[in-house]
Amino acid sequence: MITIVSTSLREESRSRTAAREVAHLLTRLDQEAIILDMREYELPFCNGGGESTRSFAPLRSSLAVAKGVIFAVPIYNYDVNSVAKNFVELFGDALQGKVVGLIATAGGRRSHMAPLFFLNSLMLDFRSVIAPRYLYLDEEIESEDETRERLENFTCDFLDLATAVSGNSSYSREILASKVGEVNRSNPILAG
Repeated sequence: MITIVSTSLREESRSRTAAREVAHLLTRLDQEAIILDMREYELPFCNGGGESTRSFAPLRSSLAVAKGVIFAVPIYNYDVNSVAKNFVELFGDALQGKVVGLIATAGGRRSHMAPLFFLNSLMLDFRSVIAPRYLYLDEEIESEDETRERLENFTCDFLDLATAVSGNSSYSREILASKVGEVNRSNPILAG
């Protein structure tokens, strides 16, 4: 399953529209997809005081069972919106080791690098695997065919990566564990 977190609170949101389209494409690819629309949740603001998210168990479980998580976010003032940041503060631990993708919508082309700080924090703080291709849609007019092709490329690339990473992710650790004695004996630094 792929979980899509839609963080826009606007009624007519382009990022939510893109999220629905990606969910539809995933379904066509025989992949279950769920959209968590943040308009439907009254999340507490994170203030560093250990806010409880126990009452949001279904939301947390949707993240736990997902092989990948896609954030659909608007860009405001050259950054992802505050709902996305608050979500990560509250549920970032559930993104540990998950493949994370991004759909960003903005008013112009100058904000295309704005999501990098958000993605870097997921990579560094939660060891999420960041999909190298993210989808950036601005208000510049492009043909419907171009947009559809970009949505399809993003969706297929993300699903391929999420499927590969969610396979036997402990394989290398199992091999390493079986050889650790061998490595320790042959490496003077590890041998003590």
